[in-house]
Amino acid sequence: MIPCGSGEKRCLRKLMATHQLPVLPPNAPYLLKALSSEELSFRELASAVEQFPSIAARLVSLANSSWSSPVSEVTSVEMACARLGFSVVRSVAVALSVANVFNPNLCPAFDPVRYWCHAFLAADLGAFLAENEGSTDPQTVRTASLLHNLGLLWLATWMPEETHEGLRAWEEEPTRPLDAVLAEHCGTGCIEAGALLSEAWKFPAVLTDAIRHQAEPAYQEDHWVEAALVGLAGTWAHEHETDEEAPPAQDPRWIRLALSSELESMMLERLQRQREETRELAKTLFSH
Repeated sequence: MIPCGSGEKRCLRKLMATHQLPVLPPNAPYLLKALSSEELSFRELASAVEQFPSIAARLVSLANSSWSSPVSEVTSVEMACARLGFSVVRSVAVALSVANVFNPNLCPAFDPVRYWCHAFLAADLGAFLAENEGSTDPQTVRTASLLHNLGLLWLATWMPEETHEGLRAWEEEPTRPLDAVLAEHCGTGCIEAGALLSEAWKFPAVLTDAIRHQAEPAYQEDHWVEAALVGLAGTWAHEHETDEEAPPAQDPRWIRLALSSELESMMLERLQRQREETRELAKTLFSH
């Protein structure tokens, strides 16, 4: 375990200065910006994705996979985008661009299929909640929700032994927040690790703030709406993914956002529909 002195943020910043950070592909900020637009045509979406040949190839492969079950062979990125749909392409393209810079294989307790299933569910739920909340951009919330647990990828790559111990401890006590358990074993939690990495990568402030403050129901400063939506999406995805009862609409973030009780039933129905399909998507992309 790495001692962190008086604070995990200071500890992380010190370690970030002495350890090489994972490097995003040069065009990744362009991809994030392009995929955030609600006005893209499939041709424009394909053009953005084609800046990343490896991602484009994976999308064509996914469109031709048994998960997609195409009627005819998909032979271009534009056809793949049309086959998969905007939501899947956005989430998968961002996931692949991020996943490619990490190597959590030395952390045996890290399950990439479980991780990305949770992330994809959170992304879908976050965008859905944002559409119903109405005051913020659904695609921004989709991206932040997809990356809400980014710090876990980094810790599993950077501190595999400590992260392994933390994940095993969490499996034995799953009612505790994963962030707190990892903080005990790694010297920092996955939330602050993800926020600091987001800062280092110069992501837009709204993404960093949403990641950093997702677990703070009383947070009231910049981008509190996005942070609350991301926190709700991550919580619902985790509860449902682990077969536990989904959290009630009495969550303080739900109340602060003035979300309706009817929306809770819609969320549960959406989770039931999406769960197996999302798990199979994660298996298709990240099973080794």
